[in-house]
Amino acid sequence: MKETKYSQNFWFRQISGQRYRYTDVRHGAAMHFLVYMRQGSARFVGRDQTVRLPQGQFLYIPKGEPYQSYWQGQDQILFDSIGFQWFPEEEGGSFAMQSIAADEAMCALADAIAADRRVSSKSLANFFQLLSHTLPKMSHNGIGGDIFQRVQYYLYQYPQANMLSVADHCNVSQSGLYSIFSRCGWGTPNDLRQRIRVEKAIELLQTTDQSVEWISENLGFSSTSYFRKILKKHTGKTPSAIRKVASRV
Repeated sequence: MKETKYSQNFWFRQISGQRYRYTDVRHGAAMHFLVYMRQGSARFVGRDQTVRLPQGQFLYIPKGEPYQSYWQGQDQILFDSIGFQWFPEEEGGSFAMQSIAADEAMCALADAIAADRRVSSKSLANFFQLLSHTLPKMSHNGIGGDIFQRVQYYLYQYPQANMLSVADHCNVSQSGLYSIFSRCGWGTPNDLRQRIRVEKAIELLQTTDQSVEWISENLGFSSTSYFRKILKKHTGKTPSAIRKVASRV
């Protein structure tokens, strides 16, 4: 397999730099890219959202996507840049910029590509294996199809969490998180958090003897009076009324 025939269709590079790096690709990415962050972290500001890339994870950038990237590391930054002109599957191209959780197999394949970055039968075999591991983890249409589930799961674990920590957990900016929810017709992340807090409040009122003040504080409400107001709004009942209903069951 001649490299000259395939070099224009694939790009296997490892890039290192100082603690800070900035790239301006507002003209649009020339290829599809998988980026593997080995040292440091990065923030990508795209057309519709901002995506954070922590160390040890992958990022997908679609062909034609305009973006700016901001990189930083303690001593240096080091990342793999894997470019390709087309997807082997027909569904390729319907993905948008997003971070991708890495597994052991993906990291091993990235290491294999980085060990010999020439475009060859061996490197292409490793690339297509990497892509086969990556595609099932990716969400279509740039809206992060699993974002809602990730936010919901996180808030059930940490109902007192603020939206900045929720966005960090999903590797997007806070404004990007609100934008995704809005485009999908999910209301706002704060609406979801409020509903989850109310569900947990009802459960605690019905299954424990904890005081209203304790429940309010434990779930992250700013005050007991605000907790009572929100509970009334969603259930039409006061805390004592909810407990009375439970005691009759």
